[in-house]
Amino acid sequence: DLTVSIVTTGAGTPKPYMSDLKAAGIKVMPVIPNVKIAKKMEEMGADAVIVEGMEAGGHIGGTTSMVLWPQIADAINIPLIAAGGIGDGRGVVEAFVAGAEGVQCGTIFSIAKESPVGDNWRKAVIDATDTGTAVVGSTIKGGATRGIANEEAGKLFELEKTGVSRDEFNSALNKGLYVGVREDDPDKSFFMAGEVAGLIKESKPAAEIVKDLMDDAQKVLNKNIEIM
Repeated sequence: DLTVSIVTTGAGTPKPYMSDLKAAGIKVMPVIPNVKIAKKMEEMGADAVIVEGMEAGGHIGGTTSMVLWPQIADAINIPLIAAGGIGDGRGVVEAFVAGAEGVQCGTIFSIAKESPVGDNWRKAVIDATDTGTAVVGSTIKGGATRGIANEEAGKLFELEKTGVSRDEFNSALNKGLYVGVREDDPDKSFFMAGEVAGLIKESKPAAEIVKDLMDDAQKVLNKNIEIM
C-alpha cells in the first residue's frame, strides 16, 4: 500500500487542506517566498517551510536566497528547508550556515537520469551559462517564472509587455511548459530551470546526485576547517 508521509504545497495557501492532512498524520511543508508567509504557515500548523529564493526555477518570489534564508530562520521555530540556487556542496553549506536544516534542489534533479524530461530539456540545462535563464511574467502579480532563455521565453516576455491578463499569460506559459514536457521542442518549449543551471554539467542518477552533493559539502567544510 502507498502511504503518503509528507506533502509539499505551493502556488497558493494550503489552508483549505491543512486540517485534513494533519488529521491523516501527514507532515505539510509549504514552499514560501517571504517572512510574512513563513510566519503564517507556522501559525497554520506547517511542520516545516521550504524557503525558495528568486534564483530558483519555475514560479519565484522577489528576494534572493542568501538574503531570505537567514531572515526566515530568525523569524520561525519550525525547520527551514532551503531552496533556490543549490547545485553543489558549496550551496548546501551556504544553506546550513544561513539557518537551514535541509535543502531542496530542483534544477539538478529535473534532469536526473530518472527524470521523464526529454534530451533537449537536459541539453538546455547542461549548456546554460550563468546568464542562461530568464524571468518572464515579473510585471504580472504572482506570475514571475524562471526558465531557460530560449525562443519561447522571448515570446512570453514580449507577450507580457502587451499588458495581457494573468489568465492569458498563464495560459501561454502553461502551453510552453506542456510542449516542453510532451514534445521537448528546443525552441517552442518553456524549460523551467534555475540560475544554478550554469553550474550543472551532466545528467546523473538521483542517488549519485545526493551522494555527490553531500560528499562535496563535506569537502567544503573540511577545507574551511583547515583554513581556520
